[in-house]
Amino acid sequence: MNILSIVSYNFLPPKMGGQKGIALFYKFFASHVNLICITTKNNDVAFAENYRVLNILSNNPLRYINIFYFFSLKKIIKKNKITHVIIEHPYYGWLGVLLKWFCKIKLVVHSHNIEALRFKSMNKWWWGILWNYEKFTHRRADINFFIHDDDKAYAINKFKLNAEKCSTITYGFELKRTPSFEEILAAGKIITARYAIKPEEKIILFNGT
Repeated sequence: MNILSIVSYNFLPPKMGGQKGIALFYKFFASHVNLICITTKNNDVAFAENYRVLNILSNNPLRYINIFYFFSLKKIIKKNKITHVIIEHPYYGWLGVLLKWFCKIKLVVHSHNIEALRFKSMNKWWWGILWNYEKFTHRRADINFFIHDDDKAYAINKFKLNAEKCSTITYGFELKRTPSFEEILAAGKIITARYAIKPEEKIILFNGT
């Protein structure tokens, strides 16, 4: 299998959760398939493990509507005998659908959440437009990856997807084993000492942008 993935933003080096999710997914996925990743110019290819990275997408926000990328990717698909295209998030849905139609390949949508609902929670008035575009993209995919069973169930129900074309791929990690109770206690002591947290207080760790 020869896979072309499209990541439309900076994720290398991976620092935040979403970036790590993509980088680690491709690191291990590439051990099973031939993978070429198309991404933006502000990615450092030295941090890509097991797969090729081509920085051909602009950092400009207008990259999401640049029709000329279709012709560039069409050439790459033909040259490398690509069989599947993966798009991260639905934003390049139009591009993925065109490549599927004109290059006779399979389209995979890798969803990290239901994007429209995320923007709805942020009170963005245009979330409904994105919802319909997201639905359009997922319905035309040959395979849909979701990060959680709840997202998958929502998409099957609301987007009217074929359940047989949907799979859950949870957020992964590289630990060989879960931390021992002793290691957890030791880490807790470091945190409570560093930030002067009282023994009776609870610690909640949140990692995000």
